[in-house]
Parts: sequence; C-alpha cells; structure tokens
Amino acid sequence: DLSLLFGMNTIAGVRMEERGTGSYRISVRGSSLRSPFGIRNVKVYWNGIPYTEPSGSTFLNLLDVSNMQSLEVIKGPAGSLYGAGNGGVIRIQSTQPFLKDQITSSSSVGSFGSWATRLGYHDNLENGTLSFKYAEQSTDGYREQSFLDRRVLEVSGNAEYAEDRILTASVLYSELNYGIPGGLNADQFDEDPTQARPGNRFVLGSVDANASIK
Repeated sequence: DLSLLFGMNTIAGVRMEERGTGSYRISVRGSSLRSPFGIRNVKVYWNGIPYTEPSGSTFLNLLDVSNMQSLEVIKGPAGSLYGAGNGGVIRIQSTQPFLKDQITSSSSVGSFGSWATRLGYHDNLENGTLSFKYAEQSTDGYREQSFLDRRVLEVSGNAEYAEDRILTASVLYSELNYGIPGGLNADQFDEDPTQARPGNRFVLGSVDANASIK
C-alpha cells in the first residue's frame, strides 16, 4: 500500500483525510474541528522521538509507509500522559524486531504516472541490529497540480552495550515536493473534476501560482 489513509480510517474515533497527494489531516475524536488543514492537536512520536514540532504541526508526509511498520493511536484521557491539551497521540515504530538478516525490495506502478520503489537491508548483529531503508515515490495525480515526488533514506539500529542497557539510534533524511490543487466549487467540479483551482483577474490559479510545498 502507498498510503495510510485506508488503514487509519478503520480505527474508531480516527479520521484521516488527504486534501492532496501527500497532504494529510488527522482528527482523533474531533481534535481538528478548528483546523482546516494539516495535523494539529495530535502529538506524533517516531521511534520514541518527538516528531511533532513545538508549534504543534506534524509533517507526516515526510515519512514513507516503510518508515512506519507499526502504529499505535492513544485516544482519550490516556493521551494526557504526553502533555495537556492533546487530542490524541500517535506512536510510530519504523522497524519491527527481526530474527535473521534480510534484504527486501518492492516496486509498484499505478494510474496517473504513479510508481514506488522500496529497498531494505536488515542485519542481525551479535549484540544488536542495524537497518537501512530507501524509498522513492512519485505520481502525477488525478488532478492538475496534485503531483508528488518523495525520497526517503533511513538508518536505524540498536546495541546492547551492557546487561539490560540498550542504545538506539535513528537517522532520517527526506526530500519532498508535492502540489496543492486547491478546492473547486460545484460548477467547476461539474465542468472538469480533474482541474486545479482556476484563477481569476484578482488571484492566480493553483497551476499558475505553482501551489506546492518543497
């Protein structure tokens, strides 16, 4: 799978939306009712590291699904263990425990110029583990200005340097460029649902303004 969308929406009380390819919005028990876009009021941890910025924003789109092998959603009062005022907490682990050395690879292609490639190497060391992952994903999108181009490199590992003492490390490098097609009114949708938001004499359209994030 290339997206968390379908899996996340099977969790009770969780609603995940994708306003554009690679642009996500997550609500936990209505936590984002006052947030028109982005992930806010939900704290995200990746491999135990705070992934949410101090401003409260979370750029989940910097991660590929290969960097999210397990995901736990904490709802309700239990989320207050991670700070007051949270709508919820999402804990992500990038690598599940493995018993032997592994080399993994996968590729997929789809409609609208969509393709993805993932490579992985997992080494089971004498006193720990080492994991390398690389992922590329690209698509032109169903609508104009809904492209996505992402490359992610991850190195993670752990080592038991003394009895019951384990040192873990995670390094993540991500390059992301995606377009934002913008919203359409009913007449524009009936005319052509694949178009990006058109401009007028006062405002540039999404294509002309190159509405995107890099």
